[in-house]
Amino acid sequence: MDSSLFQVYGLPLAGGAAVVVLLLVWLVYRRRTAVQREINSALRAVSRASLRDIVIPDVVNEQIHLDYLLLTPKGLLVLDLRDMPGVVFAGDNLEEWTLLDGHERFGFTNPLGPLRAKIESVKSLVTQVPVHGRVAFTARASFPKGKPDLVTSLPELVEEFGWEKDSAAEKSLDAFHLGWERVKRAALN
Repeated sequence: MDSSLFQVYGLPLAGGAAVVVLLLVWLVYRRRTAVQREINSALRAVSRASLRDIVIPDVVNEQIHLDYLLLTPKGLLVLDLRDMPGVVFAGDNLEEWTLLDGHERFGFTNPLGPLRAKIESVKSLVTQVPVHGRVAFTARASFPKGKPDLVTSLPELVEEFGWEKDSAAEKSLDAFHLGWERVKRAALN
């Protein structure tokens, strides 16, 4: 290549290539953070406060791990979160559920039994506070044969537990505050 041609065209080509590389990096970043933005948005929509990755005593004097515990106007919500891209085949009474992702097939343990144990563990720590539980999947999962009762998507979770910040909701949250604090103390020990 003639050096005078490089001097004329080289700098704009290098600048254009840099812009393309930066655009690709930005697109990869946005795609990777989209799921976290979806999760954060749903958590803000349904709860006043949240605890993440906590360990509390269970009903048989052992310990049990909670992905999330949320303070909502409907009570405390034990939330197991799953980001599994693909098609999920699930059932209340199936020991193992199946995830199809393209040509790959994966089996995983039915999360409803452990979720029920987590709900009971939280209930054993609080009285007079409703305790709910859900296994929530991000938008990357679909359930063509239906979902079991305690399984939901993040948008469905927001529809069920989302709330307007009004005086009735604030009153409910205040009523559940002592139970919330009790679980927080138990999680710290």
